[in-house]
Amino acid sequence: MSGPLFVVHPSQLLEFKEVIFNNCARFFSRIEIENLSSSRLAYRVRTNAKDVYLVRHNPGFVEKDQKSEVLVFIKPNKSVNAKHRFVVTVAECKEILEEIDRNEFWKKKHERLKLAHWRLSARIPTMDTETTMSMYQSQVKALKIENQMLRNKCEEYANMKKGSDEGQPSEEIEVDMPTVTFPEADNKTVLLIVLCAVILSQIILNALKLFK
Repeated sequence: MSGPLFVVHPSQLLEFKEVIFNNCARFFSRIEIENLSSSRLAYRVRTNAKDVYLVRHNPGFVEKDQKSEVLVFIKPNKSVNAKHRFVVTVAECKEILEEIDRNEFWKKKHERLKLAHWRLSARIPTMDTETTMSMYQSQVKALKIENQMLRNKCEEYANMKKGSDEGQPSEEIEVDMPTVTFPEADNKTVLLIVLCAVILSQIILNALKLFK
């Protein structure tokens, strides 16, 4: 067959772009496989760093004159290395039934199938300032809303407490003064009892001041 079976976009370097996914910054890229042949093609994408990348829509089929897209994500807490490589492999499916499973095709592929390969290198992603700022701004906005809600709750509670205190009389400490019964006695005895009562009441008043 003359001419290439397919073409891959991008052609050499797989660049990763920063996006927001579930309120987290993630890096991803796309591999577009374009079928240039006159028949159906099966494709698969492999990498030498399986623990770093998550590849979606892989493997698969692409009809003639059509394109298929493979998504590549960098896993959390992983980083790109300049030595990372991706290989796109395709095979013609002229004699393959339509109902065949995409995974089963590569497990049972015939030895006579003509394979073609396309190699890509990974490029270390750069920080997308606009995307990062957008994420931080949304987080700051959410914190401001939460802070205002907490302030409103505190003010509401303070007003309720203030109204409750104003509606209740202030507590007063009542002191029962001792009742002095004067028995029949002479003037000196009566004077002594009165003096003791005054001293006792003064002691009680002084004690109450200490507890206020």
